Amino acid sequence: MKIGVIQAGSQSAKNALIYETVREYAPAGSEVIDLGCYEGEDFSYIEVSVLIGMLLGSGACDFIVTGCSSGQGMMLACNNMPGVLCGYVPSPRDAYLFAQINDGNAVSLPLGEDYTWAGRDNLRQTIEALFSEPFGQGYPKSEAERKLKDTAMLKRIRRLSQTSLSGLLRRLDRSLIEKLLTKRDVIGYILGSGDNEITALIREMQDAYSFGSYADDEISAIRERAVKAAKGPWKAYAEGRDMECGSSFIRTQGEDIELIGASVDDLDFIAHARQDIPYLLDEIERLRPADMI
Repeated sequence: MKIGVIQAGSQSAKNALIYETVREYAPAGSEVIDLGCYEGEDFSYIEVSVLIGMLLGSGACDFIVTGCSSGQGMMLACNNMPGVLCGYVPSPRDAYLFAQINDGNAVSLPLGEDYTWAGRDNLRQTIEALFSEPFGQGYPKSEAERKLKDTAMLKRIRRLSQTSLSGLLRRLDRSLIEKLLTKRDVIGYILGSGDNEITALIREMQDAYSFGSYADDEISAIRERAVKAAKGPWKAYAEGRDMECGSSFIRTQGEDIELIGASVDDLDFIAHARQDIPYLLDEIERLRPADMI
């Protein structure tokens, strides 16, 4: 089992505690991956829930241990993600029953209150109870068959009532996707460990939103500088190549531009930039998805 640990940025101080506790009690042979959030990372529980959807939907992780201040906000947000069934586990009993009856793929811990010694002890006991037995055996044992049938029906109804994860990701706001792509450890782990349509979609989004490194106002500023420059096309005339004598210069639709100290290659680069930059800006707009424009 590949178990991911990732909690809301507001609870980054608890990350190491959660990770070490999960490592201690995870089933034998499990791989436990610490994905933050770490000190200085500002990701809300809503943003983390989408990352959790990606981790599970891509197959990069089989199970997620997460949390936020109350634990309930993260649980609700995760349950909005297609394919995620997250339980709220404030106590060892809740964790055990969720694992045995509901057989989900994520749990959310309340991390914002009572983190004295008793709170840390409760977290350890909760994680221990969560992984104490194989998931999905039903409880109580005398009613296990009925409980498992109910769980199977619940999961089937959830699948029918939800959109696909790929469809959801395609409809999310550009600003949210750009923010999520900055969580490089999670994105890198998904791309390195997942292998399905979600992995391919995240790679596609990463390519498409690479333009996000240049904010809209920066692109607008570049276009404005191009518009204000002398009208093109510009053409370079280099001494010794295009004429026998006289200073090298760039011919524009207005005044010529004379350059001192520029090489022939510099001259050609500057002259071509008048045509190249508007072309590249237009190409950026053409390649952007419609919701980014």
